[in-house]
Amino acid sequence: RLVTGHDQPALGGVYKLSALRDESGQWQHRLKRSEVTIKVSDPGVLQVRRLRSSGRLLADALYDELVGFDTAKLVSPDGSQTWTIPSEAEWSDLLVPVMRRGRLTGELPEPAAIREFAASQLAELPEASRRLDNPQPYFVGHEPRLAAMKESLLNQVENQLR
Repeated sequence: RLVTGHDQPALGGVYKLSALRDESGQWQHRLKRSEVTIKVSDPGVLQVRRLRSSGRLLADALYDELVGFDTAKLVSPDGSQTWTIPSEAEWSDLLVPVMRRGRLTGELPEPAAIREFAASQLAELPEASRRLDNPQPYFVGHEPRLAAMKESLLNQVENQLR
C-alpha cells in the first residue's frame, strides 16, 4: 500500500527498494527487474555525484555509498557506452540525507532555498541540453562497480527463475 497509494494515490512518484539491512545489520542489495531495461532499478545505498570542469557540468554519476567511488570511467545505464572522467574534474555529491533512523539530521531547508538551488543546478546544464528542440543528451552513468553489481544481481535472479 505504501508503493501503490492503495485507494487514494496522492504522490506522483514511485518508491523502489534498493537496499535493506538484514537481522545482523548487514546491507543487502535489492533491485526491481523489468522486461524494459531502463526500468530495472539500481541496487545499493545510492548517491549522485555531479562532475564539473572549468565551471561547466560534464556528467552525473550514480554510485553505491557502500562501495564508494574510485574510478576514471562511467558506464551508461544500458551498458552500451563508457565515458572517461577527465583527471581535472571536480565533483560534488547531490543527495543530502534529511532523516536517519527516523530522526532529522539537522534543520530542513526552506522551500524557497530548495527552489533556488534547483534553479541554479538547471541553469548550469549546457544550453544544448536544455533546449526543447533536438536537445543534446547529458551523460548520466554508473560507477563501474555499481554496473557490475546490478548485472550480477540480474543474473542471479534469472538463474533462480530457470
